Amino acid sequence: MKKYKLVKTKKVIAISLATTMFASIVGGCTENKEKTNEKETTMSEETSVPDLSVHEKELVSYMNENIRSLFPELSDDISNNTSLILLLDIIAKEDENGKISSSVISNFKNIIDSDNMINEFNAFLGTLENSMIKNNKTISINELFPNDDDLKQDKQILSTIEGITSNIINSNNADEINSEFNKIYTLFVEEDEIDVNGFKFEIRDLSYGNRALAAAYARTSAYYARNYITDEQYKRIDDRTNDQNNKAQIKTILEILSNQMDEQSEIDVVDVFNNKYISVNNLLENRVNISPETQENLINYANLKYLASDKVSTKDKRQILGEYDDSYVSDVILATDALFTYNYNNQGNVVNMADLLIDDYAKTDDGLIDAMALNFVQYNTIMLLNETKDTDTFTQIFNNPYFQNIYSYILYRDVTYKYYDENGNISEFNIPWQGISDGVHFINNRTILDTLDKLPDFDYKNEYYNQAESNFEETIQYIQNTIREECEKVDVDEFVKTK
Repeated sequence: MKKYKLVKTKKVIAISLATTMFASIVGGCTENKEKTNEKETTMSEETSVPDLSVHEKELVSYMNENIRSLFPELSDDISNNTSLILLLDIIAKEDENGKISSSVISNFKNIIDSDNMINEFNAFLGTLENSMIKNNKTISINELFPNDDDLKQDKQILSTIEGITSNIINSNNADEINSEFNKIYTLFVEEDEIDVNGFKFEIRDLSYGNRALAAAYARTSAYYARNYITDEQYKRIDDRTNDQNNKAQIKTILEILSNQMDEQSEIDVVDVFNNKYISVNNLLENRVNISPETQENLINYANLKYLASDKVSTKDKRQILGEYDDSYVSDVILATDALFTYNYNNQGNVVNMADLLIDDYAKTDDGLIDAMALNFVQYNTIMLLNETKDTDTFTQIFNNPYFQNIYSYILYRDVTYKYYDENGNISEFNIPWQGISDGVHFINNRTILDTLDKLPDFDYKNEYYNQAESNFEETIQYIQNTIREECEKVDVDEFVKTK
């Protein structure tokens, strides 16, 4: 079994513990967002473009509300960014010279992170496609669009493609399925025009965002026609709809818009984090003795998803995170260990790990998921240790409901957190694995490793430990990549040694 150790340490962490009884509880690489002063040649002068109109506001709001109504499980950021991308031709119109302006979209975004927006658009498309396959029915997105003359053609094309997909899903007739699929094949693979009841169109008649949306219906059609078409046809559809060309065009437009905008954080983020540093220091005073610098890094890692989002400017992000250093990660590992030990030994006066999140993040959908995930792991790890005896066998430990909850977390499964609300009633919160940030996974996976260390030896313990350790190493990679703003393979030996 492996143990994480402090390496190249520049700071000393002292740990002070007391004892009472337990009373209550709860990766990815991003491109450098820094902008130059040079403007893209395709940009318009912002001074010549009017401010956001009420009409455009209503279009985006209408689209966003409809997406949230159809898929309530999606976060605000996913629905917002999806709405902006699907309406991009309206909110970033070309002028008579073929130039576009950020004048309109800047009323919705302080910062445009093209990678983040594309990732969240992909999350929406994945949810749409999976829902259609899971529920055996077509989900109409064209009906979510507002009625606007600029959207009339796109809505009609999408409605027609949705109808073709629906015909394939609902038919058991081989000839009909092949006939309908050939329309999809002609559109997406041969990229030719089709005629459906006198309505003629090609895929290129759609905006880039809606081409990507239409591709989800093409893949769904191929899935349901898979027993009636050749493997080559299926592969060609899959290849053509996943070539990312449409999304590359969307990204280019977003980057042009981004280069026009002066980055500005939504809030005074530096001041907010400084206040959080003070409040956490007060929270830990006379409980767990961790250096102020390490406390700051722990808070930064817990809120890393927020800091890496388009709500925070590159300047502010870099001012808060500073330079990456392996020793800081090592110190935060030891700080997490110290908090785990303190909370286990002081169950009547625990430090809630969710208190590491800044309020402006915690009140968002993503922040709420992170807070609940921290509560979930903190509660279940302590309760598991409370209910486990040194003589317990594998079967006894495995059948423990708290172990099962931790096991589900280790396996990347969605989990449900049950807790007492402020009125003393039992409430439930479903925590989607994909919605938990890697910064919070870093803390939770370390807490799980500490818990497994304290459990008695049992059959297959190493297998559970190794999986949790692998998860933990992935989060270290994420932290390194996010702070350095580059993709570089982390040397986990810097943090790990074999026992």
